[in-house]
Amino acid sequence: MPLLRYFLYVGGVLIALLFFANSYLPNSPSVETSGPRLPVIHLYAERRGPERLVFDTRVPLANPVPLADASKAPQAPAAGVSNNVREAFAQVPPSNAGTVTSADAKKPEQKAPPRKIARRHKAPAVRLVYQQSPFGWFGPQRYW
Repeated sequence: MPLLRYFLYVGGVLIALLFFANSYLPNSPSVETSGPRLPVIHLYAERRGPERLVFDTRVPLANPVPLADASKAPQAPAAGVSNNVREAFAQVPPSNAGTVTSADAKKPEQKAPPRKIARRHKAPAVRLVYQQSPFGWFGPQRYW
C-alpha cells in the first residue's frame, strides 16, 4: 500500500503544479491563418497508357453457332498438292521421335542383391520411478 499512496500523492502534486502553471503563465499567442499554404504541383506524363476498354453488358449476346467436329468435316484440298503426294505421305510409317527409349532396356536384367534384414533388438526395460514436480513456474501445479 505504500506504493499506491506514493503514486496518489505525487500524482496529485503534479496535477496541482500544472493547474498553477496554467493560471500564472501567459498564454501563447494564437496565429490565425486561413489554412496551410500548400504548393501547387502539376504532374504531366510523356507517355499515355492504352485506351480504356468499356464492355457494354446491356447488349444481349447473339446465339453462338455450334462448331462442327473437325474429324467429321471434309478438309479442303491444299492448293498445289496432288493426290499422289498425299498418298505417299499417308504410307510413310510413323516416326519414333515422340517415344523415349531407355538405355536400361538393352542391358540384361541383373539380379537384385539379397536383402539384409535387421536383427530385432530387445526393448529397453521400463523403469517406473516417481518423478518430482519441477521447481518454479513450469510444473503442472499452479499456485496463483
